[in-house]
Amino acid sequence: MTTRRQPARKAAAKKTTPTKKTTTRTTATTAPVAEAAGTTVATTEPAAPAAPVVDTEAMVTAARAEADQLLAAARTEAEVLLDRARRQTAEADTAAHKAQAEADSIIAAARDQAERMRSLTEEQVAAAEETVQRARTIADGDLAAVEQTLARRRQAAQALQTEAEAEAARIVEAARTRAQQLRTEAEQDKQRAQAEAAAVAEHAEDLVQEAKQRAADMVAAAEEDARSRREAAAAMRGQAEKDAEDLRAKAREDVAAAEEDAARLLDRAREQATEALDEAEQDAQATRGEAQQVLQDAQDRAEEEVLKVRSLAEAKAAGALAGAEAAAAERIGAAEKEAGRLVAAARHEADEVRDRARMDQYTARRELAETRAEVAAARALIAKQEKRKNFVNTWGPRVALAATIVLTASGEFALAKLSGWPAWVAWALPLAIDVYVVQAFRRHRDVAGALILMVAANAVYHLADAGLVGVDAKGDPLWWLIVGVAAIAPWVMWRVHQITQEPGETGETGHGETGSADGTGPDETIAAAPGGETDLARTGRLNSGGETVPHPRTAPALAAETGEGETPLALETATTETPAPKSTVETPSHTGETRRSDRETNPPGGGATPLPLRSGETGRPALARDAEIEGQVTSLLSLMYRRQGPDTVSVDEAKDILGVSRATAGRRLEIARGRFKQVS
Repeated sequence: MTTRRQPARKAAAKKTTPTKKTTTRTTATTAPVAEAAGTTVATTEPAAPAAPVVDTEAMVTAARAEADQLLAAARTEAEVLLDRARRQTAEADTAAHKAQAEADSIIAAARDQAERMRSLTEEQVAAAEETVQRARTIADGDLAAVEQTLARRRQAAQALQTEAEAEAARIVEAARTRAQQLRTEAEQDKQRAQAEAAAVAEHAEDLVQEAKQRAADMVAAAEEDARSRREAAAAMRGQAEKDAEDLRAKAREDVAAAEEDAARLLDRAREQATEALDEAEQDAQATRGEAQQVLQDAQDRAEEEVLKVRSLAEAKAAGALAGAEAAAAERIGAAEKEAGRLVAAARHEADEVRDRARMDQYTARRELAETRAEVAAARALIAKQEKRKNFVNTWGPRVALAATIVLTASGEFALAKLSGWPAWVAWALPLAIDVYVVQAFRRHRDVAGALILMVAANAVYHLADAGLVGVDAKGDPLWWLIVGVAAIAPWVMWRVHQITQEPGETGETGHGETGSADGTGPDETIAAAPGGETDLARTGRLNSGGETVPHPRTAPALAAETGEGETPLALETATTETPAPKSTVETPSHTGETRRSDRETNPPGGGATPLPLRSGETGRPALARDAEIEGQVTSLLSLMYRRQGPDTVSVDEAKDILGVSRATAGRRLEIARGRFKQVS
């Protein structure tokens, strides 16, 4: 404010200087008080060279009056400006206090809201995990029951179908045997009919021979009769001739009686002899004709009888043959009908059995489809819940991590700038520290050192910004602060290199880690948590000792995880949770994780050693531990079913999917493979 009053004072001093030859005209321009800038511009112009001569004292008086007016105006304006500046300062202080109060209230509200969201998220995550595990358990149980039922029904249907096919084959074989028997009987009947026909034909031949013999006998008898008749005629002729001789002799003797009577008697005797001869010849001829007729009739009758007998025999033989063939055909037809009926009945019964089997298969398939639909719905519900859970589990930590990184990175960036690094390089310090911390958390190694480094960097910056540590009175950093900040980058490089190495690559272990001497890598067992503390609580708790990885797991331990015996989930009970370390062991299957006197005995003949459980598993309730194991095994089984093979999932994939160590992933993978092989 004093710099603005100086031109007016200078102008007033110039005006009070006594002079006779110059006249000074001063024009003062005063800005209005209401303007935002609130400044006054004073302009001094040189005196005109040709001014009239006036009274010097009057000029001095006028100049003094004008200077007093200007001084009063300047003082008034300065007071106004001072008041305005004081008001603006007060308003700025009030606004700053109000902004600070609002910022504090907003930060407090944000902290309260973050705490509430974290509590709500934890509750929702716990409820979702419980629901998902329960749904998974139910779905797996239902799926196993359905698969067992389907297998039993398939076996029953296969047995029914096999029995039906065997019964049908037996019936068809019996029908074929019966048909063969009927064909054999028909052939036998046909042969018997042919034999009977042959016998009848032979009998007919005998009858024909007998008729021929009888005809020959009749012809012989007729010839004998004709011969006897000829002999009788010859005898009668001889007798007639004898009588004629007797009559001649008598006539000679009676020549005297009368020659006429003798001649007449001779003629008459001759006539009688001729008539007798003719009659004898006629009789012989008639007898011969009769004999011929009788012979012809006998031959005709014999031939007719032979033809009749032959026709009768042939008809009888043909009838018998036709009857035999008809009977055989009828029997064959009946046998074929019976065989067809039996085959049709067998086929019908086989079709019925097949239909029943198909109906059973259809019912089983429908039930399987319904069960699969229910399982799909359950899986959809599980997937939905998992999606929600994954959303919360994914974005919750990401949001928290982003907020944490923003908060811590700002302090680390400011620390780098405070140590003398330019802004275009200083951003690399928070990036290196935050990446180191994230890798330490993901690999469960060197977590304490990473967190200590992050906290120390932010704490040192805020203390240095407050002028308490690491800076001098002017706010410049001290040498040890610069050295410490410069050493952060090499430290982070060394630690990242150590934690990203596999346990078996080098013999060295990181800070807070104990490795095995044989190079098989560290095991999972961590220092036992206090009673009632879960993995989540233990993860959130920072211990100054870091993480310890005790005795390694050797290769034969996997054999112990594939044992045949499995016990129900309920058998895995937790021991009394105390702060003392526990030496429980873990078997391959969730059903086989039964503790006996805090140690698991191996099956007979198994050369594997007991597997130590993680401290997180021994420190949690049995139900939560079983649910977690079951969920991990189920997720691996689901992936195996989708890829259609137990060896399609590697240990590294299981490690990435489950988010556990390699040893735990190997155990869960062996359990899942055993279950897949049992179901298959």
